[in-house]
Amino acid sequence: MANKMRGEATIKVEDRELTLRLDFNTFCDIETSTGLGIQQLGPALSKNPSATLLRALVCACLQHHHPGTTERQAGELLSVVDQDEIGEVLGKLFEAAMPAPDPQNGAPRAETRRGAGKR
Repeated sequence: MANKMRGEATIKVEDRELTLRLDFNTFCDIETSTGLGIQQLGPALSKNPSATLLRALVCACLQHHHPGTTERQAGELLSVVDQDEIGEVLGKLFEAAMPAPDPQNGAPRAETRRGAGKR
């Protein structure tokens, strides 16, 4: 099961459910394979992402729950999955991994849950 707070999401591909995760290690893997750091990745994906970059990103996101997934296998996944769906999943991963800053102090906003405060 995917953990949204950790930057995880699942996607159904044919008869399998795959969990993608975007965390610090994933960013490191992406930087190693593409040469793009965290600050460069967003603009590279939003302007006109290359197929190679998208494949590397999906491959890196699969490693935590599906270790050993190759870039070729990630490319095969991208060939059969709905492109709008994978775009939405990746967008959610980025939102969870890099929360928007709190406008009052510039720090990332923590998710609040019911029952977490004083009684």
